Amino acid sequence: MKISTLLVLFSFFLTIFSKTYVGEDTYEYPLFGEADFATEEIPQEIRNSQQNMNINMQTLPMMIMPNRGQTDSRVEYLVKILGSGNIFFTKEDIVWSINNSVMRLTYPEGNLKDLDHGEELEGKVNFMIGNDRDNWVIGLPTYEHIAYNDVWKGIQLRHKIEDTRFVSEWHIERGRDYKKIKIEVDEWKDLQIDDNGQLLYKNTTGNVFLIENPPVFIQGETHLNGNYQIKDNIITFKINDPKFVPKKKLIITG
Repeated sequence: MKISTLLVLFSFFLTIFSKTYVGEDTYEYPLFGEADFATEEIPQEIRNSQQNMNINMQTLPMMIMPNRGQTDSRVEYLVKILGSGNIFFTKEDIVWSINNSVMRLTYPEGNLKDLDHGEELEGKVNFMIGNDRDNWVIGLPTYEHIAYNDVWKGIQLRHKIEDTRFVSEWHIERGRDYKKIKIEVDEWKDLQIDDNGQLLYKNTTGNVFLIENPPVFIQGETHLNGNYQIKDNIITFKINDPKFVPKKKLIITG
């Protein structure tokens, strides 16, 4: 199937599945409500694509997009995970709203004010809810990544999508200390590291969700041994490798 058709389908599915996901009282980031189309109002290109709705939704792309009025004004960017939920990026926190479970990440003593995006991609996203075209958000750009610059001096937090997988990357400049990185999760979440080194959390209903894959530490062409650490709901990193050079640039991926 042509990529243009996939993007049309993705736009259509966003329209149908843009539900409200509610977090804590002060962290409610709903998207537009349920779609309520009159058939004649659906653009012809989207109506034509409905015959292909048997496509596996899991093969459709996640996309990083800006907030242009389709959700709470505190949100700068969001990732729509089709059929599962959303990830919201603000200048104070990152909120995962997945399968009606909400997880809020903050960065103690860190700064999230400097937030920008990477290269713009070809794909566009439309939110078209209801019959009033004035309330539609059309032609949203999509980006290769978004980044929080200088969360700590010389330490950038970057998020991107690789092969439909959401990836977090820490870029630590030469001479900066990776041990400054601290990630705090809502206190009522049960954080754990499994036998494979994956970072998991358990919500109040007992469901366990993967937050991050085992961390990968890279200096130049060298992969270093290391792992997550958890203390008092604070996530940090620990490198256990004699090849580690503290003053050399470091990338941590999860």
